[in-house]
Amino acid sequence: MSTFFSHPSKFLIGSLVILPPFVLSLVIALPYYEASKQEIVPYHANYAELVFPTWETQKIPMRRHLLALNSSNNAKKEVERPLPDKTGFGTVKRVPAQANSNITPAKKEKDFNINNLDLSGLSPELAARFESAMNDPADVNQEKELVWDNDESTIELVKNGAEFMGRLPALNFQTHNYTSKLSQRWVKVNGKEVSAGENITPSVSLLEINPRNVIIEFENKKIEVPALYEWKG
Repeated sequence: MSTFFSHPSKFLIGSLVILPPFVLSLVIALPYYEASKQEIVPYHANYAELVFPTWETQKIPMRRHLLALNSSNNAKKEVERPLPDKTGFGTVKRVPAQANSNITPAKKEKDFNINNLDLSGLSPELAARFESAMNDPADVNQEKELVWDNDESTIELVKNGAEFMGRLPALNFQTHNYTSKLSQRWVKVNGKEVSAGENITPSVSLLEINPRNVIIEFENKKIEVPALYEWKG
C-alpha cells in the first residue's frame, strides 16, 4: 500500500479510469431503482350500465278476409249516378269499370299518311308504282300500259348494237329522273334535259321514260335503252 500511495500519479490515473463508468452506471440505474420502490395503483375504469326498455306487444284482430270481401263486392256493383246535364242531351250516367275487366280501351285511329312509310326496301319500280297508286290511281293505269305493255317491235340496244352501229347518233344519258307523275319525268342526254315526246336529236325522239330504261324512236323503230347508258354511235 505504501508503495501504491507513494506514487500519486498512478492513483489518480486509476481513479480516472474506474470512477466515470461506475458513476454513469449509478446514474442509469437510479431511476429504475426508484420506480421499483413505488407502489403500482391499479386503474379502475368508470362505466355506466344502460338498461334497455322492454316492449310489450298486443295482437289486434284484423278482419282481413272481411275487408277484402267487402272491397270486391263494392267493385262489382254498378252504381249509376246522374251527372249535371250541361250538354242538353239529357241525363248522363257514369258506370264504374268492373274489377278484373278484360275490356281494353280502343286505340285511337291515326290518319294514314304515305309520307310516313319507309319504301327504301322496295325496288325503285315498285316504290314508284305504290306511291303513284296512292296519289293518283288513274295515272297508274296509264303508266301500267306504258311500262308493262312490252311491244314485240321494241329492240334492245344492248343486244342489237351492231345493227345500229354507225347509224344511230351518239347518246349519253347522264341523268334519269323518274317519278310517279308522267309530266315530271325527264332525262338529261347529251347535256340537255328532255321529256317524253320531245326530240333528242333531229332523227331521234324520246317516247317513254320508265324506271330502268327509256324508249326512243329512230327510223320508225322503237329502241330500248337502259337508264344512264352511253351509246358511242
